Amino acid sequence: QINIITVSTNWQYKLNKKLDSASWTSTKFKPSEEISPTNDLGLHDRVKKRILDPSERFLFELGITNEQGNVRPGKNDKFIQIQRFVEILGHTIQSSSLLNQTDRPVSIVDMGCGKGYLTFGVHSYLKSLGYPVKTIGVEIRKDLVDFCNQVC
Repeated sequence: QINIITVSTNWQYKLNKKLDSASWTSTKFKPSEEISPTNDLGLHDRVKKRILDPSERFLFELGITNEQGNVRPGKNDKFIQIQRFVEILGHTIQSSSLLNQTDRPVSIVDMGCGKGYLTFGVHSYLKSLGYPVKTIGVEIRKDLVDFCNQVC
């Protein structure tokens, strides 16, 4: 049996067990079943759900994305790292009682933050959830401190 699936038609070729007869059949899709990015038949065309929007300003300022929000060549691994870190930390934070304390901001402290890729990511994520956030990055290298202060 061979199945060929096109945008508008399913084709099926069947050969019987004795290999002495074969048949072609086709089935037209109903208009509601046509492949599109919005239904399950077109899953490869769906828009990927991301925890952080690639057009976040901090990603541009840190050189991860361009002004249009597209990941720059050679920066995809860093972008994925930030997304995954925020996803994992987000699940941990959501399952804790940390966010139930609405009387004060959530504090983020990053010791040895470097350029602060992950710190900015977590800060942005919590802000997008509507929480007040206070972020402190500790770094010994003055050039990185100055750079991160400009990004803020």
